[in-house]
Amino acid sequence: QQARAPPLVSAVLRCLYVLTEVPCEPDSRSYGLDEMLGGTGAGGPGAGDLSLTGVASRLLILVISVQLAQPDEMWDDVNITTCWVPAKFLRLFSAALKHAPMLCWPARRRTGGNAQQNQQERKREDSGGYDMHRIMLMQLCATYMYKILVNPILLRLSVVAHRSLELSEEALIREFVTAMHKVAMNFLGNELRCSKEDSRDGGGTLALTDGQAGGHSSSNSHSGRLPRKVQAEIFASLVTPPAIRVLVHAMLYGIHKEAIAFKDGFTGGNEDHVRLTSSLVNRSISALAAVMDAAALSEETRCDYHVCEAISQTMSLGAQLVPRARITQLMQERAVDMLRTAVQEIMDEGLPIPQGPVDAETFVQIVPTERPVLVALAWHGSVADEDSAAFVDRRLIVVTSRLNLLIMGFKPGAARIDEDGGPPPGKEDLQVISYRDLRRLQHTVVHTRMRQFLGLWWDKKNRPQREVIIFESSSRRTMFQQMLRIVERHRDPSQKQFKREFRRGVPALYVRRDVMESLQLTSQGDVKDNVRIVNVSFVKSRTGSDVQSGYFVGQAQSEVEVLVLTVDTLCAITLSSFLKQFANREDEEYYRQALAKQAEDGDAKEICSHELETDSEGEENFLGEMQAGTSFDGIEECDNIHGSPWQLKNLKGVWFLADAQPRVKLNFENQEVISFPRDGERQRWRRHLASVLGHQEKRKPDDDAKGNQGWSVVPTGKTEIGEVQKYAQAAQRELLRERPGLAGTTIRI
Repeated sequence: QQARAPPLVSAVLRCLYVLTEVPCEPDSRSYGLDEMLGGTGAGGPGAGDLSLTGVASRLLILVISVQLAQPDEMWDDVNITTCWVPAKFLRLFSAALKHAPMLCWPARRRTGGNAQQNQQERKREDSGGYDMHRIMLMQLCATYMYKILVNPILLRLSVVAHRSLELSEEALIREFVTAMHKVAMNFLGNELRCSKEDSRDGGGTLALTDGQAGGHSSSNSHSGRLPRKVQAEIFASLVTPPAIRVLVHAMLYGIHKEAIAFKDGFTGGNEDHVRLTSSLVNRSISALAAVMDAAALSEETRCDYHVCEAISQTMSLGAQLVPRARITQLMQERAVDMLRTAVQEIMDEGLPIPQGPVDAETFVQIVPTERPVLVALAWHGSVADEDSAAFVDRRLIVVTSRLNLLIMGFKPGAARIDEDGGPPPGKEDLQVISYRDLRRLQHTVVHTRMRQFLGLWWDKKNRPQREVIIFESSSRRTMFQQMLRIVERHRDPSQKQFKREFRRGVPALYVRRDVMESLQLTSQGDVKDNVRIVNVSFVKSRTGSDVQSGYFVGQAQSEVEVLVLTVDTLCAITLSSFLKQFANREDEEYYRQALAKQAEDGDAKEICSHELETDSEGEENFLGEMQAGTSFDGIEECDNIHGSPWQLKNLKGVWFLADAQPRVKLNFENQEVISFPRDGERQRWRRHLASVLGHQEKRKPDDDAKGNQGWSVVPTGKTEIGEVQKYAQAAQRELLRERPGLAGTTIRI
């Protein structure tokens, strides 16, 4: 029975996860979420009491029983038998929090009752009943993570230098980090509306204020919300200091493994492992930034010093490689989250009323308890049809707890964060650009090869109708898309309702094919080049990126360029020419037909189905050959710059500079320098470049061209290509002496 228990429990968790992520019917997910998250009773959605349902507790009992019933001591070791089951539970828990409606409402559509029931429902919402229930559910799962998982994980991470983590152990740590991030983001999105006092033992105290919702509390500067100190105590009961230690050491483990990723050569399996490792690093950084911001609500719970001290000790000991660019990324993400306080102050004071006539139907007013949840730095702007003068500015993208989109700009001369740190901009440095209801968003425009780009298309009553957001961090774009999945879109009464249409979620459409073909045509240096797109990154331009330091300077589009990596070439393109191709006067009709086709038969190739939260990042088959007979007739080119496109077969060397800023130096006929906004984007581009170079050698193993010689990855401080080549050849000979089995291999990256 002990041997049969793990597969059975895994099957149950797997089925619940599928029900949450890819249900067949719109109401199936809502039913599963309400059973998992609780908050509903026998009287229908929202009609029951607020006690925890038995589903989450029973699942935890099953998972703990499997873990503690194994022959190995769980407290001394986390092995392959016990790792997969808790990892599946944590993934299910994260998925449930990701799809849970904002304001802690039940997922199912609440049926209308009599006046007394509706009054009780509103009272439950205003008094914070739903908010309290969500906190209690998260604390149930957080207590399991703290009591059962934290100590074994810390033990394994402490001995990774002597015993490498198994795949199941890495999966468990990755899901642990993801769950902590979801808990932090759900806490930041919880308005904590309270009007009574309650406390409970075991895991912390949940204190609630007196007074009616909407009134002013003497202990809190804002109405209807708990004091910051009480909020901090609640969060400390959800994310304990040992759990934060797991986040820190998971990040340090990941960046060390990432730094030495390709030292033993490049193979398919190794590339997959690097992808998983990079995913762990990105998730750890996002989780740490969110946790540090939530814990900073009070000086007693602030953990910034302890995180920095742990990183400093690791760098001083020298046992692990700690790349500066990854630490800078953590500092950048933390700095962005620190702006949440300034945004909250502006929202509390009230947003300015738009100038000119105001449409009562589209006007959005701040609710007293509304909170900023997602904060991201991005290049943002509206784009007219085929506008050759389109430009974007660096702005702050904010999604609130009421699912409203707030765009804020930086005033001239605003404070900025330099490379060596500094105070973040305050509320006096920010200005409101727009404030819109995301329910008015008709659809988004995306592409799996462009991980930073997101196009927005609003309904006709919202002008401008087309906007673009280019996120500095693709992780923030992923978080933005996840929040769009819980938006209940506004529907005109005359609009047709399709049977299989999901009530929640903003549909996503692919970038038009001719736009991608324009990028391909621009990247084609020779008619024989395979210009199948591998990666499209948005990088800092040369003009200004080295002169202007800091991350919050409100510069225009000259500060960003489009970098296109294809199977055979690398090309730099101006952003204005790309936006001109992206915006087409026929877009409205094109997207309308695509959405109608999807709603009718569920099979429209223009629709981008929401991907599961995996680590593949849409990278399947990007090295395939172009289709025979591919023609670019009638396609207009973009404007290439810096003498591009460059042939990858002429690439002699690549330096991934060990600086605080994520930069790459490439040696073609001349040296080209690329500056990425985040090291996470540089690491993805590095992995794609390695795949492309390895693919070239596989495709032409007998080619004697200079560009098809073997590649090596070596740490070096040398800057001249001749000296690097000699050093790399010596390193190769030493590697072959140590590992004779590598002799004769075609690829040596």
